[in-house]
Amino acid sequence: MPQGRPSNSPTVPSHSNLTSARNTIAIDDATTTADTGIHNQALGSPNQYCERDNIARELAGIAWERARIALERITIACDRMDVAHQRMNLAHRLMNIARLRQSITLELEAHGYMSSARELMGTAYEHMDIGRELLAQAVEWLNQLVARGHSDAVRAAFSELDAEQQAIPGTTSATNNEGSSSAGSFDDPAREEQAHSPDR
Repeated sequence: MPQGRPSNSPTVPSHSNLTSARNTIAIDDATTTADTGIHNQALGSPNQYCERDNIARELAGIAWERARIALERITIACDRMDVAHQRMNLAHRLMNIARLRQSITLELEAHGYMSSARELMGTAYEHMDIGRELLAQAVEWLNQLVARGHSDAVRAAFSELDAEQQAIPGTTSATNNEGSSSAGSFDDPAREEQAHSPDR
């Protein structure tokens, strides 16, 4: 096995495997369980090692941000599904009243609420699909970083993101309001007209 270079050496040993892998993060797979000397050989120098750790931390931050956005999308989807179900229930009630009164006007209004509910449900499923996809990507990315020995970077990135979110008052609630602004009881006549149009 080649001897370790001095810690301040800016070069990489001319071993073909190390040279071909020096620019890929996959090199960590072969060195996480090795001793410090071999690790320094593989990475080239302490400066290169620090740079790689910083990159891992940046990647972890991006992954956590994707996970947060994914959960927001899923929350919006759930809120929209709730509103869609409320509109469907209102449509069924109006349809029953329309049949009892034999009112074409009420029947048409009921169909309007049902169409609005179906459209809203469709957008809810779109948000849900996007949220699930983003969350799966984020989890896979974080698992890969942890497997390559960057669990500290993953934890540090999460702490930074969590601190940033707590420092912005109302960030989460503002996002959630996007998906729940039209939620509420449709027994209120003032809300029924607003709910009639499929604006969500």
